Amino acid sequence: MQHCFEQGNAQLLAAITSIFHDLRTPLTAICGYLELLEKEPLSAASLQYVAIIRERTDVMTQLTEELFWYSVVLSVPLAQPLLEVSVNRILEGSIAAMYAVLKRHRITPDITMTDRTWAFIARTLVEQMHGQMDAAYEAGRLVIRMQI
Repeated sequence: MQHCFEQGNAQLLAAITSIFHDLRTPLTAICGYLELLEKEPLSAASLQYVAIIRERTDVMTQLTEELFWYSVVLSVPLAQPLLEVSVNRILEGSIAAMYAVLKRHRITPDITMTDRTWAFIARTLVEQMHGQMDAAYEAGRLVIRMQI
């Protein structure tokens, strides 16, 4: 029975990897052509259409990357059993580790935390913080809200 489970899991991972590559190849081409289009002189309406296409393309890129990371997480055997962890402590530790960088860029974190705990959440927190960092560098302020 265990062998059937492992074989099914391997087939699922192979399918996810294949789908990731099947999506990423045309998406990369779309992004390249979109970049070329953005350099062209465009009418106001065309600029609006390009902005919508850019936003949807960025969403698709993010979803594709999440699919890839999902397959990576599934493919790596866990060295230790999953444990329930405190999101607050992970977030506090992550912010403390980044405190010097935040201060150097004059970014003041605005943090709202829940008291709930979750298992295997560290990757999500890192993704959230990386997603916020670009905007924070420009604005000089980092806002983190965890709502579960």
